[in-house]
Amino acid sequence: MEVVLNISFFICLILFCPYSGVACRADTPIHQARHYNFNTIQQSSQDTVNKIEKIHHGIGGLIFKNTALQNDNLSSLSFQYSTLESNRGKTIVSINYQELDPFGPTFMDTTKVARTKLGRFGNRIHVNTRLNRIKKNVFISAGDKLKVDEVLENERIIRSLPYIEDVRFFAIGSKTDTTKVDLLVVTKDVFSFGVGGHLSGTKSASYKIYNQNLFGLGHQISLKVVNNIEKKPYVGMEGLYSIKNICSKFFDVTIGYSNTYKKEGSYFKLDKEFLFSTTKWGGGLSGFRMTRAENIIDYDDLTNDSIPLNYKLGDSWLGYAFLLNKQNPLKRMQLVVAARYCNIRFYDRSPLLDKEYYSNSNIFLGSISLSKRNYVRDYLIYSYGITEDIPKGCLNEFVFGYDNNEFIKRWYTHLYISTSNILQYSPEYLFFSAGLGSFYNAHKMEQGMFEAHIKYISRLMPIGLQKIRQFVQLDYMTGIKRFKNEKIYLKDDLGLRGMYSSELTGIRRLSINSESVIFRKKAIADFHVAVFGFYDCGFIGLKNKLILSQNFYSGFGFGIRLRNENLVFRTLQFRLGFYPNYPSGVNFIDVYFDEMNKTKFPSFQPREPQILQFK
Repeated sequence: MEVVLNISFFICLILFCPYSGVACRADTPIHQARHYNFNTIQQSSQDTVNKIEKIHHGIGGLIFKNTALQNDNLSSLSFQYSTLESNRGKTIVSINYQELDPFGPTFMDTTKVARTKLGRFGNRIHVNTRLNRIKKNVFISAGDKLKVDEVLENERIIRSLPYIEDVRFFAIGSKTDTTKVDLLVVTKDVFSFGVGGHLSGTKSASYKIYNQNLFGLGHQISLKVVNNIEKKPYVGMEGLYSIKNICSKFFDVTIGYSNTYKKEGSYFKLDKEFLFSTTKWGGGLSGFRMTRAENIIDYDDLTNDSIPLNYKLGDSWLGYAFLLNKQNPLKRMQLVVAARYCNIRFYDRSPLLDKEYYSNSNIFLGSISLSKRNYVRDYLIYSYGITEDIPKGCLNEFVFGYDNNEFIKRWYTHLYISTSNILQYSPEYLFFSAGLGSFYNAHKMEQGMFEAHIKYISRLMPIGLQKIRQFVQLDYMTGIKRFKNEKIYLKDDLGLRGMYSSELTGIRRLSINSESVIFRKKAIADFHVAVFGFYDCGFIGLKNKLILSQNFYSGFGFGIRLRNENLVFRTLQFRLGFYPNYPSGVNFIDVYFDEMNKTKFPSFQPREPQILQFK
């Protein structure tokens, strides 16, 4: 593990850091003074306020400018936290709202304006989120006592909305009554309109246009055009429409339609997640009707591009949470009991399809889970300067069920555990999870599996004028009495980035991924820059051998990422990779340029009962 970490760090350091001769020292710990339930602060509220050169508050909003806080998100978070902490327990008299333009102002300096013509033009044509839409996502009311943990949890919910870049709740104490306080909710939208595309060799491509905040309502709409020069339809389309938090009850609904060379059909989803640690009810309802598809969408990664599937799928689940230690936010837990029913029915099924995979089925699942979660605020992890909410806690679940299949009847169970931050008093982040599950047919195991995952993120360290983090991930998976044709891969998104071969298959896989990321201080036209070096390696092979004696493959390289947090565009990435022991069909050098989705932290939020995925 140390060798892997050193290789990625060395690549990144030599290629991209002009200050590599400067010694590194530890920066502010991830958890220091920013835990949602942190009961003490590093600096008094008055000391922080004294640093502000100019502050004005009232119904019109909050304006402050402080050169000490500029370009230092941690100081901004500490200032906000200290104002909340100093007003803890006071009665909230009023809640006011202020919106910042997407381009220009920041929470560290609300007086900033867009510097470029493009930014000023973007502010003019942008439609701000409507005030009633923001209010629907604020569950704190006038007359409540100010509870810091509730305020910051409300921040997290608003920050997770796709059309919001960031949010702050500021507490403004009354000068005439020391028992009263006003709240000011300051939000900053992202520029909601975006375009994207993807090339798949010389034969197919896709182009996408979308809006994450249609007319300021918070509705999402997207349209994708998919082309293929060999398969019909040569020009296809996909459409999606989504609404979040219907009627302020945190119900989300999505409807979609596809007609491309890969699939044709429609679907809808209705979900209510366990968003809060105090949520008592969660559930969902979804339906798919696909007249032509390569796989069972959202349920099965097994692709069958030679024989299209014609099926309908209905899925529903409901869960109830018993709150434990609900008076103590630090120890609050949810004991969740949930049930799920899934029905799959195939039409015009080809006799060439494997009945083990493509059979009419009624699946009944139940679960008992225990969830504990708190959040830490930090920045420069997966985003580029905005506030990030890092979960810490645990999710342990026992799932049981019955598969009423048209060919076989069998039971299912699995046990899953996960936890972070294991290094409780350390500034680093460490996540661990493991799962063991199987179906049981005539009291014998089949389609079983075991998986384990470890994720490590270092503290943010200064290196010259830049800042660097180290990321390491280890994943292990093995099948237990899987069906004959089942297999897992070692490839691009499954352990070895840039490896696009379908030849690296087996029943057991171990992968180690290491990446060193340097966050550059200066932005280019509001695009933040991160340079990285990586080293990935993995073993893939059969079950009857030790994993370290299986086939070994590796890759290393470097790249650059560009991200403008004011836009809904995904992160742009250029990557150059080298693969010393590459299989047939893969080149020694891989050049990659494309968009990438933002990586998400493992969540400890209770979920619907589900079967462990062997992929």
